[in-house]
Amino acid sequence: MLFAEMNHGAWIAKYGIQRRLLRWILGNPVIAITMMRRDQTAGLFVPVELLLAEDDDATTCSVTYVVPSALIAIGDDAELLAAAKALDAKVEALIASCVGRTIESSS
Repeated sequence: MLFAEMNHGAWIAKYGIQRRLLRWILGNPVIAITMMRRDQTAGLFVPVELLLAEDDDATTCSVTYVVPSALIAIGDDAELLAAAKALDAKVEALIASCVGRTIESSS
């Protein structure tokens, strides 16, 4: 589910930067609730945010996102960590299916 889209490319053009740049906030409420039932602060990090940025050559783009488990599961809650890691895998699979290749993780 796409919750919001912010077109940064529209406003950065006013500062001389010509680049398509979108921020998407997307997720699945059924997945999010599995974490928010355990810890309401997970709501700060679900739904997931992606930044889609056109590269300098204007023929390719990059996708940047924060690995959900890095922010959601900061305590000792094993169930919350497991749910957050499952979300990590789902986000990675979604992006891989969109770009048609394996994602290189920087985490």
